[in-house]
Amino acid sequence: MSETIRTFIAISLPPEIREALDGISRALEQQTAPRAVRWVKPAGIHLTLCFLGETGITRLPELRQTLDGITAVPFPLQLGELGAFPRPRRPRVIWVGLQGDLPALQSLQQAVTAAVAPLGWQPDRRSFHPHLTLGRVKNAGGVSRLNWSQPVPSLGWRVTAVELIRSDLQPTGALYTTLHTRRL
Repeated sequence: MSETIRTFIAISLPPEIREALDGISRALEQQTAPRAVRWVKPAGIHLTLCFLGETGITRLPELRQTLDGITAVPFPLQLGELGAFPRPRRPRVIWVGLQGDLPALQSLQQAVTAAVAPLGWQPDRRSFHPHLTLGRVKNAGGVSRLNWSQPVPSLGWRVTAVELIRSDLQPTGALYTTLHTRRL
């Protein structure tokens, strides 16, 4: 049996976007009870296109080759509004949505999902809802005063790459390592 690692395919964010998201998280944290939300560290915020889960180390070369075969061109994205899953009145995940060329993003996500399907990874049954996770709610009562109209800066960036990322779960949160980058 080969060794496995936890992996996913995602779009990384430029530093200025991560800094802006960190500022939003800090403002929201001031409105919540202590430890009501497990906030994502700025370095860990990314846009997941396809979660692969436990992946055999021996499968990494074919994943790299598959990603290199995806055809896409760079496109613009921009931070959107604050939101929550399943909804703000009963939040489990607090996130910032996206604006910009969402059809290009949807197309890229579908291309990634279609590319890994023949390798045995089945598409997520839930529809793709592009978002950037800021935090996971541990105590819903502790977020009752959260301002869901919190302003989000209208910062944008160009998506120029897709990455295969390793996720190592730690007591302090996940540690991410880029294993392969596919430039668009």
